[in-house]
Amino acid sequence: MKLERPKFHNYPPGEFPTVGDKAPYFDTVELKYDGWWGQLLLEGQRWNLFSRTGQLKKQGTLTRPVERTLIHGEYCYGTEWAKDHPEYYDQLAVYGAEMLDGRDVREVEHADVRRMVDSFLVRLREQTIVSGVFLVNRWPISAAREVWEQNTEFEGLVFKNSRDVWGSPYGRMKRDATIEYICLGFEESESDRHAGWGVASVIGGLIMKGTDTAFRACKVSGLDDKWRAEFFQHPDKYVGKVFEAEGKKVTKTGALRHPNFVRWRPDKQAADCVWGA
Repeated sequence: MKLERPKFHNYPPGEFPTVGDKAPYFDTVELKYDGWWGQLLLEGQRWNLFSRTGQLKKQGTLTRPVERTLIHGEYCYGTEWAKDHPEYYDQLAVYGAEMLDGRDVREVEHADVRRMVDSFLVRLREQTIVSGVFLVNRWPISAAREVWEQNTEFEGLVFKNSRDVWGSPYGRMKRDATIEYICLGFEESESDRHAGWGVASVIGGLIMKGTDTAFRACKVSGLDDKWRAEFFQHPDKYVGKVFEAEGKKVTKTGALRHPNFVRWRPDKQAADCVWGA
């Protein structure tokens, strides 16, 4: 049941795919929900929700049997974004399918699969499967900028070619966020490549508003070998200084999702790194 996620062409925020025939060609856009990639298997009178790696997460029964069906999408559960959006929490946002009612649809074009999934989901409306299963909205690629600007609470966008089939690459655009942290120290690397001479990450701190004490907010990676060695050899040169990190989202605790080190900020002081201001 392991599911290989599609390959992605990554677009920087605000740089949209060209409308036309230039490869890679994308003609539709969908919102990117934030949860974990899931597979919903329905067969007979059972449904099972698996993670991308094949772990069984939830299961239940159906009131009416169906032929083998395997649909996939983003299960809006567990992440901070999902918790902040109760209208989607514990629901599966469907992006596509491999099998529908016993039919292998991997060689069917995305546009046709979408219509088939939409029709199939109508039959599931009276069934209790997690807290809901819904097909994500889709727009023409010409509306991508408008969708991006009007849905800032979403993680990003997914671009597809409606004429492609299962396994073809998608496009993806995620929102970036930056934050300045106080360097509280470093975490040494345990990997064979870096052990004994390099660090794994920088420990970033923030000062809670109304206090004078920095708390540990985030471990920031994305270091090249030059910085790994420098921080390992001379940690005291950097502790207490301010650095900039970049990631996909700043959480409520001040941590960045997928953080990467960007640069030191000599123009900033530790007192500038206040959280909750």
